Amino acid sequence: MGQLLKKNISSGIVVFFVALPLCLGIALAQNAPLLSGLVSGIVGGIIVGILGASHISVSGPAAGLTVVVVAAIAQLGGFQAFTLAVMLSGALQIAFGMIRAGLISKFIPGSVIKGMLAAIGIIIVLKQLPHLLGYDSDYVGDMEFLQPDGRNTFTELWVMLRNLNPTAIMISVVSFGVIIFWDKKISKKYAAFRNIPGSLIAVFVAVAANLLAAKVDWLRDLSANHLVQIPVDLGWQNFAAQIKGLDFSLLLKRKEIWTVALTIAVIGSIETLLSLEAADKLDPQRRLSNKNRELLAQGTGNIISGFFGGLPITAVIVRTVTNVNSGATHRFSAIWHGLLLAAAVFAFPKVLNMIPLAVLAAILALVGYKLSSHRIFLDVYNSGREQFIPFLVTVVAVVFTDILIGVAIGGVFAVVFVLINDHSKGFFVTRENANYVVELSEDINFIHRPGLSEALRKIPDGASVTLHAENQRMIHTDIAELISEFRESAALRDIKIIEKNMPYIPTVEDSSNRRSPSYKRLIHGNRNWVRKTLETDNNYFKKLARGQKPEILWIGCADSRVPPNEITETKPGEIFIHRNVANLVVHTDLNMLSVLQYAVEALGVKHVIVAGHYECGGIRAAMQDVDLGLANNWLRNIKEVYHMHAAELEATADAKARERLLVELSTMEQVRNLAKTSIIQQAWKKRQLEIHGWVVDIGTGYIKELPIKLDEATDLEPIFRYKL
Repeated sequence: MGQLLKKNISSGIVVFFVALPLCLGIALAQNAPLLSGLVSGIVGGIIVGILGASHISVSGPAAGLTVVVVAAIAQLGGFQAFTLAVMLSGALQIAFGMIRAGLISKFIPGSVIKGMLAAIGIIIVLKQLPHLLGYDSDYVGDMEFLQPDGRNTFTELWVMLRNLNPTAIMISVVSFGVIIFWDKKISKKYAAFRNIPGSLIAVFVAVAANLLAAKVDWLRDLSANHLVQIPVDLGWQNFAAQIKGLDFSLLLKRKEIWTVALTIAVIGSIETLLSLEAADKLDPQRRLSNKNRELLAQGTGNIISGFFGGLPITAVIVRTVTNVNSGATHRFSAIWHGLLLAAAVFAFPKVLNMIPLAVLAAILALVGYKLSSHRIFLDVYNSGREQFIPFLVTVVAVVFTDILIGVAIGGVFAVVFVLINDHSKGFFVTRENANYVVELSEDINFIHRPGLSEALRKIPDGASVTLHAENQRMIHTDIAELISEFRESAALRDIKIIEKNMPYIPTVEDSSNRRSPSYKRLIHGNRNWVRKTLETDNNYFKKLARGQKPEILWIGCADSRVPPNEITETKPGEIFIHRNVANLVVHTDLNMLSVLQYAVEALGVKHVIVAGHYECGGIRAAMQDVDLGLANNWLRNIKEVYHMHAAELEATADAKARERLLVELSTMEQVRNLAKTSIIQQAWKKRQLEIHGWVVDIGTGYIKELPIKLDEATDLEPIFRYKL
């Protein structure tokens, strides 16, 4: 624990130093009070850090929302009205999390996420170059190609060359040297310094270097616009004024607040999900975060941020990468950085205002270099062109637009690339003379329709075509329609079609038939089963017709999800089966007793299994007080089991666990009912016969053997024993 805290405390300090100018710069760019950027950084670090899903992601003010925020503040006529929209966007994000909207991120291709990270690395390096050389016109944290001052990422570099600052250049060079030397030599050689990142040392060295530069005539110390600039007059009165000025009645009066809130919630959620996907790839422990939990955390953070006068919050990739690069492994790093931001506002703003922007640019530039290293490009290139081309398109698109637009372009290109490359991979056509075989893969879908359509069109008239599907149970609707159309055209083109293992595909005649497709599919499935069975064993049905000799009687539930042969991997003839609602053994049920007697006395089964299952509708209905008419008489048997075990069942607080317990208790009671029949007791007198209680877990497919053992009548109470 101590080692974990040491590592994450130092990484949290580095993230704090980087986050500080980002918070201020983003607030400045969004025409918002400087305090608002710090508030969102504090809330993003502490609140989202505690509640969030990722251990390494760091949240704060969203640079990607700059255009939206600037327009919204102007549209709503002031910052306080805007904070209402921030709070409302948080509530919407909580709703997104509750409906599991986080699943969206799973559909973003991995090549696009990698391209986004590499592009962000390139942008970070390009954006830090002016700050490294002492030109601080653009705000720290800008990640967009087009800047607020009208220039872009590349034209800014040209202007930079005419505004070089010797002191900033000196501090940048020294900072690079300190970070590299410390991380490569000192921290590896001396265990005491292992958890202290070079970035932290570089900040202190840079402050000292700037103070020394003041004593050198040709250097001179950096002016205030080249340093961190925290307002020194901030206090609790600022928060009090914000809270007092909130007018919640505007939510009912001005619908544009809702429009702004929805825009912030949607864009902010997308940025957060993208950042979280990236964080999962960067996490050294390869932990996968719960995206829905993160949306709930972000929503909570935005409500609190808006209430105290903060900007919208998202997970921020730049901070997250810096966090990982500094050795963070736990959420405490993000929380600690938030606490330090809070301290910066009230405790030591003047001290922090001594930090040169050049050293922070050096820290970020090294982070960007690691993200966009040539090795990353080589690794993706070696993965194949289907990975590399979408990756490269995403890199270029993000660099020349912004993260959201770039990822959207990369995602669309990845989908188009998949369509182009995979349109013919869902099927395979082979030919021998005039005989064609068309193999349809299990995952064939609408993507493959154009390619399959063209392949079928090219088959010459008079040919023989064998259609074979890997999945005989179902096929995509678009492919089914295409096959149906081919059947019609084949009759006109003298093409003979042989279908093997094909799922049921309705014909034109079937469409006018009163019988439903589900009924016709049963007959079709039977034909497929017969054909496949005979291919394996030509005498199978002849042997099956000679008679049955099952060793097992299965008394199970009528539920369609519990087919005895399939879940036990047995064949027809191996299990004698009786099924009813909730697998009950009732002494007045002549149907069940007749089956039991025939199985035990005529067939001579060796095992009788009562098989219940979780998620049983009969059990669930019996636990309720709903009048089900005739079914009440049948389900009363389960209610009596509940009454017998009421104390144990009602001591189980969780409703789902109580229902599962009743399934087990009822099944064991049915086993006892079996043992109470004279049929079972007569068999015990003559030979060995075992009775069992099972429960099938539909959620996993596994069978649970219940702890009940009855091998002879003496295991029963005397009143239930027969003298036979």
